Amino acid sequence: MIPDTLRSGVRQSHANLWHRCPTQLWFYLYSGPMKPSIYRITGSAGHAAIEFDMIHRLETGESRKISEVLDIFTSNYDAGLLTLDSTEGVDPKRLRDRITGYGNEPGSLPLIIRQTARLTPKLVEKPFSLDIEGIDVPIVGTIDFFASDGTLRDFKFRIGARTPTQNDIDRSFQLTTYQLGLVSLGEHVRTVGEFEILANPSKSAGVVEISAPPRSDRELEGALDEFTSIVRFVDLANGDPGLYPKTSPQNWWCGEKWCGWWNKCPRGGGKYE
Repeated sequence: MIPDTLRSGVRQSHANLWHRCPTQLWFYLYSGPMKPSIYRITGSAGHAAIEFDMIHRLETGESRKISEVLDIFTSNYDAGLLTLDSTEGVDPKRLRDRITGYGNEPGSLPLIIRQTARLTPKLVEKPFSLDIEGIDVPIVGTIDFFASDGTLRDFKFRIGARTPTQNDIDRSFQLTTYQLGLVSLGEHVRTVGEFEILANPSKSAGVVEISAPPRSDRELEGALDEFTSIVRFVDLANGDPGLYPKTSPQNWWCGEKWCGWWNKCPRGGGKYE
């Protein structure tokens, strides 16, 4: 049986959970989203600020003032902090300053606004829905940014020490899903990639752009098969958490710091509820 939480559409985020730890997907579908974290509220605030600028650019051809973009980030970030039980050892003020450029920090958010000024937006935060043959659940999602020259880009705020590699971009299921969405909208993709917005308070702020050729037809078909397999498994498992495989405890995401369901998971001393 398909749960109501999946019936409206299977998303790239569902697939990411499945790839990382199928048990996390069970928790998401049947127990609710992860608890808020400093990492997630930073990413949400950053996306809101970039979207604010990009939509204005799409409508007028011009960027907003940097101060206006920073105000959107700060208001969303500060509101998000109020929902946290802990900042997980991260200094929230220093992190905010690293992103905004307040104080003596260089500011990664102003850098990304300036760096993307060369791209003319065609689609910003564009939703899509793609039917899967033989499955009642569509693939749905929202494309961050697609430029008029065929450039597909996702925006990532990186607080951790690790900077993604070319291999990460080449294998990104998220970018593959976004390209599927663009194809369903009749768009031609020339290049895919990410803007990595470096925000670790202990490192230099900056922006790294990593790009790759568009996915092949074979890769897109493989993604369709992957979504089909996930939906069919969820349907057949019928909500039984014992049927969902667990990730290896040696993986970095299997722990209290990175898994918002850790205290509910039997591996972390909790129990399925």
